[in-house]
Amino acid sequence: MRNNKHNFTWPRALIELLIVAAGVLLALASDQWLESRKDRAEEALLLRSVRTEIKNILKDMDTEMVFRQAMLENANQVYALAAAETAMTMTVRPGGLDQAEPELRYHPKIPRNHTELLNDSEFLGVVTGVAASQINVVVAYEDIRPEFERVIGLLDVELGDLP
Repeated sequence: MRNNKHNFTWPRALIELLIVAAGVLLALASDQWLESRKDRAEEALLLRSVRTEIKNILKDMDTEMVFRQAMLENANQVYALAAAETAMTMTVRPGGLDQAEPELRYHPKIPRNHTELLNDSEFLGVVTGVAASQINVVVAYEDIRPEFERVIGLLDVELGDLP
């Protein structure tokens, strides 16, 4: 009579070992697959956040550019007024040239007590500085905006592949 307790065969042990190893490998592969899915979902969330942030930055920059361009236009108007002979205009009253009396009228955009600023070199220096800084900001914005839009396009392509 054979004792079943000690019924050991190499082929049977090898098959059991292969079954256990296959189970462990399958469990590791499924764990890795789940981890990879979590990583891709987190990556997609981060990329969407970056894309949204860049779009918000562009909106803010567009708003800021409207302000900067208005400041630049104002500086250009000050230059135009300073380049004129005077901030006042002279008109001839009716009665002929020989009886003409000049009528001084101030420029409508400049209050009477501020016309002397147009002849003040320090004031015009400040206006020049403001204009130069606005030009630098506008030029930098015009240079960087296409790059931001290119990054948004790349993010859109990348996010199209993500779940």
